[in-house]
Amino acid sequence: MNCRLILPLWVAAIASSQTIINFAGNGTAGYSGDLGFATQAEINRVVGLASDASGNIYLADQNNNVVRKVDTIGTITTFAGTGVPGFSGDQGPATSAQFNGPTGVCVAPSGVVYVNDQGNHRVRAVATNGTIETIAGSASTVTSGDSGPATAAGMVIPIRCAVDSSGNLFIVDQGASVIRKVNTSGTITTFAGINNAPGFSGDNGPATLAEMNNPTAASFDSVGNLYVTDQFNHRIRKIDTNGIITTVAGNGVPAFGGDGGPAISASLNFPGETVIDSAGNLFIVDTVNQVIRKVTAEGTISTVAGIPGTTGIGGNNGPPLQAQFNNPFALTLNTPGNLYVSDTNNNRVRKLTSVATGPPPCTYALSSGGQAFPSSGGNGSVSVTTGPGCVWTVPNIPVWITISAFPSGGNGTVTYQVGNNMGGDRSAALIGNGISYTVEQQGGLVSNLNFPGSMAHLATEENWTTTFTLFNKSVFAATSRLSFFGDAAVDPTGNGPLLLPLTFPQQPPAPGPLLATTFDRPLAAKASLIVTTAGPQNTQVLVGSAQLASSNEVDGFAIFHQIPTGQEAVVPMETRRASSYLLAFDNTNGLVLGVAVQNAMAQPAVIPVTIRDDTGVVISSPGANISLAANGHTSFVLSDATAGFPATLDKRGTIEFDTPLDGQISVLGLRFTPPNNALTTIPALANVDTSGGSVAHLASGGDGWQTTFVLINTGSTATSATLSFFADRTGAPLSLPLAFPQTGGGTTMTVPSFTTQLAAGASLYIVSSGTQPLLTGSAQLSTSGNMTGFVIFRHNGQEAVVPLESRNATAYFIAFDNTNGTATGIAVNAVSAGPVSIPVVVRDDAGVHLATDTLNLAANGHTAFTLVTDKYAATANLRGTIEFQAPAGVPIGVLGIRIPAGAAHTYTTLPALAK
Repeated sequence: MNCRLILPLWVAAIASSQTIINFAGNGTAGYSGDLGFATQAEINRVVGLASDASGNIYLADQNNNVVRKVDTIGTITTFAGTGVPGFSGDQGPATSAQFNGPTGVCVAPSGVVYVNDQGNHRVRAVATNGTIETIAGSASTVTSGDSGPATAAGMVIPIRCAVDSSGNLFIVDQGASVIRKVNTSGTITTFAGINNAPGFSGDNGPATLAEMNNPTAASFDSVGNLYVTDQFNHRIRKIDTNGIITTVAGNGVPAFGGDGGPAISASLNFPGETVIDSAGNLFIVDTVNQVIRKVTAEGTISTVAGIPGTTGIGGNNGPPLQAQFNNPFALTLNTPGNLYVSDTNNNRVRKLTSVATGPPPCTYALSSGGQAFPSSGGNGSVSVTTGPGCVWTVPNIPVWITISAFPSGGNGTVTYQVGNNMGGDRSAALIGNGISYTVEQQGGLVSNLNFPGSMAHLATEENWTTTFTLFNKSVFAATSRLSFFGDAAVDPTGNGPLLLPLTFPQQPPAPGPLLATTFDRPLAAKASLIVTTAGPQNTQVLVGSAQLASSNEVDGFAIFHQIPTGQEAVVPMETRRASSYLLAFDNTNGLVLGVAVQNAMAQPAVIPVTIRDDTGVVISSPGANISLAANGHTSFVLSDATAGFPATLDKRGTIEFDTPLDGQISVLGLRFTPPNNALTTIPALANVDTSGGSVAHLASGGDGWQTTFVLINTGSTATSATLSFFADRTGAPLSLPLAFPQTGGGTTMTVPSFTTQLAAGASLYIVSSGTQPLLTGSAQLSTSGNMTGFVIFRHNGQEAVVPLESRNATAYFIAFDNTNGTATGIAVNAVSAGPVSIPVVVRDDAGVHLATDTLNLAANGHTAFTLVTDKYAATANLRGTIEFQAPAGVPIGVLGIRIPAGAAHTYTTLPALAK
């Protein structure tokens, strides 16, 4: 479907009440008047103007080396610069910074003011708090740095700037004859022109292949087209949202002519800045002709101010067509339609009242930023919010997307269809009216996808968000496919794909979330992908499960977050294909266990359930089971009288879920602890052998730390086990005070190890707390039977689980996220008869090495630290992974703890991903 961009057209008439007045400057070249009337101030060659959303006007006072601001009541102040030429002040107050001949200013939608510091070959940004920094350019006078950091790039003459609706910065590098773009991530690219190739070429082709000669200014219209002053070619050229360049005014002849006719046939003489009003009228400073000219939306040109070819100062408080200018150059426009002109050689800024007219500008918002589709395709829609008469359309739609309907004007819905895709993954950014909407689709020929695992629970909207972390453990690139399925309580069929709104925090902000039931993403070697659900908080909560397919060794987990309380819990990726999964529960003293179960197969499943109390006695009804549809999911409170198993009320014990023949399930336990309902993940136990294992961290006493050891005999006969404790750093035996809540007593012993015998199916709880000073270290479980368990440590009402590590992997990865004030704690232990050295590799989320190290531990040693503050400062404000490599023949354990920002200091276990 070939759609063109449609905009309502209005013709703005020049009202008889239009007047030109003096706005700033008294005609004397100098510097004075701060905190006084702008009309009484001295200015010295104002060559740049800009306005903000509040109506304030900013002046690039070039020869005074300052940027000045005139507020809405006409008071002038110095906004940035000291008046002393030079370069200084980055990361400090803008009023203390030095400029070297500032030439242009522009204002972002966020309120940030950008200054073209021409003599310093930089563009600098003044934040809304008044702090200045360099945003692009270096001391280099040679244009360079495409596709790299803008602050490391060179520019020749950065004379003007413009900002689009998404916050991308566009810089007119006059000396290199190019327009450069700095995206919101700080990367610079060439947007238009050929570097150091002045000339005239390229109309009706890509702007990056066009030649320009001394580009001087740039400005955006309301739909995202960029208008560029090609000064030495005596033209105004337009770069549309597809990157195609055309001439819209000027015939290349340096003269004056063409009023009343087509702008493209008119003569301009060294044009200066341009500005576009809400009706699409283009205003041009025709500098050598000493006039301001207007090009209507229909393409007709006329003079609106000045006497052609006449130089002087005159006409204030009278009709604009009777005024005289002396080298007018810069333009800006405010919302009421007043036009501001820098009358440069007269050292004034003049205001033309009511020149620009028309309806309010068309602004657009979309209900989402895009949608992802499976290879079979499907139907999509997006709601458009805009003003009456404003139409949102999209040019150059790819053939695999068919638009069914556009709104005819005003608010409405765009509907479309995506066809079947038998090739590879594909996507398209549909740009309409300056807003990008992404449609992506999985490929039917994506090969080598296997099923590494599933996550038993997710929760989003209402008061919840869920964040997924995927990590490619391989040294080869991989494709990952994440799919979501609804809950039986929400979707009666129980197997419906669950449409979720998703954001990708590693990428620049998008216009809205991506809607997806399933999506693909490439993952570089050792790279991470972060995906967050982003639904509204005023709707019913959505719950369900997730499944991962990948072409290589991709692992991961999810963390769901309760917004009001800040509580979080981890959902490990279930990668085992066990015959059964077991959860330990403690429903005494107000504790509650929540359970989630997922059927990860495309066939319905009946999952037998066996519940035992803490003595190993079966308390479930014969034939107890959970029935789930294909890809079905359910979640419930274990002791609930209706949805759960009320026999577990006020008891401790275990619940076992048997995997159906040739099936695959995943199980999650969530412990809710009063009084604040702290969330703690209870690990699903499976494939338990007789090897025992180790616990990477314990903490007892101090200012209230408590560690609870949970031991479970999963075997069919009674067995014994010994739990041994080892001190931090030294690895020496550590005597802990132990209490046994199942017998109702307090501390009964303080010992470095404890041996017990448990009946088949029985579980034992051991609590250590109350000592001074704080005792930290690790633990080891030795057994000849099928004994396993985990640890829960507690502090200030918050809890986190420490799994028993029995995998003996060659390495373990901890994924960290130290952005937005979040901290990451790490604990490492070794099971060894002598000292060990553990190699460490730190990477960012792109898989790039940040640091290497070696942890040296004593025999049975343990260490714990916080990233950034204690070790690996390079991880500050970054996401990534830390790899701990096990020495040959030495089992190690690794634990990560996530501590989000905020007063609650909630804790969340970060699972160790095994290599």
